[in-house]
Amino acid sequence: MMIANKIGIAVTVRAHEEIIIRFIDYHLSKDIDEIYIFFDDPSFNQNIIKFENDKRIFFILCDEYYWNKLNNYRFDQTSLVEKPLGIEQRQFSNYEYARRTSSCGWMANIDIDELIYSPYALKFFLNILPINYFSIRMRSKEAVYTSHIYENDIFNTYFFKSNNKLNEKNSMKFYPEILCSNSGFWGHKLGKILARTTEPLRHIGNHYLFPLSDDLIVDVEFDFLFLLHFEGLSEKYFIEKQIRRINNDVVVQRLAKNERARLNYFSEKYIAGGEEKLKELYHLMHVFEGNRFEDAIKLGFIEKIDFKNKYKKFDLYLEDFHFSTLSYSVDLNKVVSNKSQKINVFLLQFVIQQEKKGILFFVDCNGVYIGLASDGVNLKANDSVFTKVFDIISLNDFLVIKNKDSYLISQKNGVVKFNSKNLGNWELFEIKN
Repeated sequence: MMIANKIGIAVTVRAHEEIIIRFIDYHLSKDIDEIYIFFDDPSFNQNIIKFENDKRIFFILCDEYYWNKLNNYRFDQTSLVEKPLGIEQRQFSNYEYARRTSSCGWMANIDIDELIYSPYALKFFLNILPINYFSIRMRSKEAVYTSHIYENDIFNTYFFKSNNKLNEKNSMKFYPEILCSNSGFWGHKLGKILARTTEPLRHIGNHYLFPLSDDLIVDVEFDFLFLLHFEGLSEKYFIEKQIRRINNDVVVQRLAKNERARLNYFSEKYIAGGEEKLKELYHLMHVFEGNRFEDAIKLGFIEKIDFKNKYKKFDLYLEDFHFSTLSYSVDLNKVVSNKSQKINVFLLQFVIQQEKKGILFFVDCNGVYIGLASDGVNLKANDSVFTKVFDIISLNDFLVIKNKDSYLISQKNGVVKFNSKNLGNWELFEIKN
């Protein structure tokens, strides 16, 4: 039976066991409900004893029987009884297999060197999103190391390259031009997708996922939900990976132009100096030490993220321009601006197609998240499956909340309504915690 707010992940893998174990342990600690591990090379990976009795973990050997009999989902011209040639096509087929098999309402297709991160519980977002919101985009942050690490320790760093416009220029301060075509990111910047499993797909890709229905909202982005990408792995794994690609031992069909140029550059270095040159490239690309590290921190090129910490309570509540907290009145069944009320109104902000949106909600005495909607004037508890989504406009250090052609106003007498047509101080709000 499918459960709406359960979260699953699918990963197609050829990796050493210690990495797989740490990947699983991390995601179980973040309340991921099901993890599908597809062993792309059954001669390299088999079931892991530590998790053999864990009903949340599914190990699938992608052998001849699997491709002939079990998985008949294909997204290219490959026969339904054959193994797709390209690794991406195998990932897509495996992801669809997991989507159709899982009891989870949401599923992400990620790699073994990627960890889903948010300081807040993921299920919190899913519980209050409208049901016509199909997918969430998790933007990448790419790991760097401050010293040499060993193979079983690839997740042992707290420093990541920030994914922003400024760093498109800053990357030139740390890398030669041939390595700067993607702002110093060696993997992807777009991140990956967490999507509902109940909707049939029109198109599937590593970084894009589109449902069959055009009525659904795709690519919702929260500014606190990321995919942490440990692209560098370790010196040993980096060298193994590049040599396999240089020798065409793994077929990657969809390399971007800049990635192809970079692979050719690696190949030239390898031919000229063997593994020693690849070691030099690894340390240049992935290890920040001494003054180079300090400069990167000062410029904001890299940032610290304590991704192993426990979830924080979501507590971003709204305060109006006159320092009164927006609260929900149980007696009046509406939002008021009144310091005597105990139930704060929270704002969950996100972006859809570069437009800021927000959902207003409160938490009742039983810990249930309840969305708020406008009846045209008042903000009331909304028991509909469609939670009202409002437009959010940033004004200096404040924000404005808009519903169609009306602004939310918080008046001195405690009245809160969606009936203002002109912006003034009473329409300005701040996020507090």
